[in-house]
Amino acid sequence: MNKSSPLYINMLGEFTLRYGDNVISDQEGRSKKLWLLIEYLVTFKGKEISQNDLIDLLWPDDYDGNPANTLKTLVHRARTLIGGLDYEDVKNIIIYRRGTYAWNDKLAMVIDLDVFEAYIHEAAQNDISIEQKMSALMNAIDLYKGDFLPKLAEESWAVPISTYYHSMYIKAVHDLIEILAYIRNWDEIVRICQNAIKIDPYDEHLHQNLIQALVHTKNSQLAKTHYESVTKMFYERFGVAPSAEFSALYKQVVKTLHQTENDILEVRKVLNEDEYETGAFYCEFEVFKEIYQLEVRNASRTGQSMFICLITVTDEDGDTPEKDVVKNAMNKLMLTVNESLRRGDVYTRYSVSQYLVLLQCLTFENAEMVSQRIVNRFKGEYPKLPIELRTSVAPIEVVI
Repeated sequence: MNKSSPLYINMLGEFTLRYGDNVISDQEGRSKKLWLLIEYLVTFKGKEISQNDLIDLLWPDDYDGNPANTLKTLVHRARTLIGGLDYEDVKNIIIYRRGTYAWNDKLAMVIDLDVFEAYIHEAAQNDISIEQKMSALMNAIDLYKGDFLPKLAEESWAVPISTYYHSMYIKAVHDLIEILAYIRNWDEIVRICQNAIKIDPYDEHLHQNLIQALVHTKNSQLAKTHYESVTKMFYERFGVAPSAEFSALYKQVVKTLHQTENDILEVRKVLNEDEYETGAFYCEFEVFKEIYQLEVRNASRTGQSMFICLITVTDEDGDTPEKDVVKNAMNKLMLTVNESLRRGDVYTRYSVSQYLVLLQCLTFENAEMVSQRIVNRFKGEYPKLPIELRTSVAPIEVVI
C-alpha cells in the first residue's frame, strides 16, 4: 500500500487502528499498558511528552527496576504492534527526541475525533442551509459509536476529554431532533433517540422525544411501555421521580392508544381488566389525580366518605433510607398494599419512598384501621427489613 494511504484511528466507542484491510483494537488480549501508551500518545498527537510523565502514567505506584528501559521496550512493542498492520512508516509513528516521546501527527492519518469535531463545527456555521446543518449533524451523530475510550473511563486524564465529546454529542442530538421535529420526520427521531439512549440512558429529554415520536408513528403501546420502564428506572437508579413535564406525557400516550372503534362491544373488551388482575387498582400518578378529582365530584353529590392515605418508607431516624434499601422495601410494600386493599381501592407511587392510597371508608377511624392493617401485614411478612412505615390519613376535600 502507498505510504500516502492514511492510517484510520477510532477512539469513540472503542480504540481501533485500521490500515487497508488490517485492523487491531484494544478489545484484543494484549497488555493494558501497551494500549494505554498508544492511546495516550494518539490523544495528544504531536505533543512531546516527557519520559517521566509517561512513566508516571504507566506506573503510578513505585516501580522497581529501570522504568526508562521498560518504557523503551514498551514503545518498541507499540511500533511492532502497529507494524502488524503492514504499515510502512511504522518507524516514524512514535518519535523519540531529547527525552520525550510523541505521536507523529505529520503522517497521513484520519482520527474519528477530528472528523466528528469538524462536522460539529460545520453544523454551527451561520451561513449554511438547514439541509446542510441537518446533514452535518447526522454525520457527526452516526460517527459517534460510543464515548471516548470507554476502557479508560476511570483514568483521571481521560475523564474531561470524554465529558467534552459526550456533551458535544448530546447537544448535536438535541439540535438534530429539533430540526427533524420541525419537518415531522418522526421515524428518524425514533432511530436517533434509540441509539443515543444506548450511549446516555439517563438523559430525560431523549426519553421524552422518543415517547413523543413513537406516539406520532402510531406506536403508542410501545410509547407507554417505554414511559413505564423509564419511570421505574428513575425511581430505582436515582431515587427520584421523573420531572412533571415527563410525567405529563402519560396522558398524551394514553389518549392515542386506541384508534376509532365503532363496535361498542369491542370497546368494552378494551376497557375490561385482564382476568388475572386481583387486589387493589394500581395506576400512574397522572391517572390517580384524575380518579381523585372524579371522586371529589361524586362525593359532593352523594356525600360518600373517602380518604387518602400516604404511606412513607423511612429509616429509624425518619429519613429516606439508602437507595438499595428503599428500592427493595418499595417493591415489597407494593405487594402488601395491593393484597391488603379491596378491588375498589386505588393506589399509586407518589415519590421514591411513598405510596398514596384512595380509600372508600365510612369513617376516619376505619381509614386509619386500613392503614394500620397494611403496616402490620408488612411488618409480619418482612420483619428483618431495616425500615419503618409511617402513615397519615386525611379526608378528601369535597368541593361544594
